[in-house]
Amino acid sequence: MNETPMTPERLAEVRSLDLLALMPERAAAVIGRALGDLVAEVERLRAELAARPTRAEAYRQVADELALMQSVEPDHRHAAGLYSAEQRARRMADAAERADDRARVETAAPETGHPAHPAPCRVPASPDCTCDDTERGGVQ
Repeated sequence: MNETPMTPERLAEVRSLDLLALMPERAAAVIGRALGDLVAEVERLRAELAARPTRAEAYRQVADELALMQSVEPDHRHAAGLYSAEQRARRMADAAERADDRARVETAAPETGHPAHPAPCRVPASPDCTCDDTERGGVQ
């Protein structure tokens, strides 16, 4: 099984396959229909995934709700506990964001052919890259 995500280019290549040139007409029709269903499912799942909040966004939402609860809590002891939970949620949001940034960099490296970069680099050719030319693979 391939562990890397299917690139948009590869998906377009699969979508544009000329199955009639590769196999008999009847097989091409059956396989073409199945391939079309699979491509549609990949696109549906990608759209569903893109619509979901990131882990960082979910943690920030929890932190905001805890802050709201804290502001209306009349008991100082409970408010202090809510404040502590809010701060933990914000730290977890920051950690999730850093992990997501690292994951984006790691997946960008194979696609671009450039080595992965540490934060604040998002992609090898990003304008905020602080790596020297040897680390950037010569990308300016």
